Amino acid sequence: MSLIDQPLPCLAKSPDPLNPPTPPPSPPRSDTASLPSKLQPT
Repeated sequence: MSLIDQPLPCLAKSPDPLNPPTPPPSPPRSDTASLPSKLQPT
């Protein structure tokens, strides 16, 4: 069973790589905020 426990941690590492992709979406949101800001002055 211990061997199965090891594979589980490996799967946990897989999500980690997916986490980086999540941050990228955040920056785009900032860009969207910039657009509204430019529209306001206009």
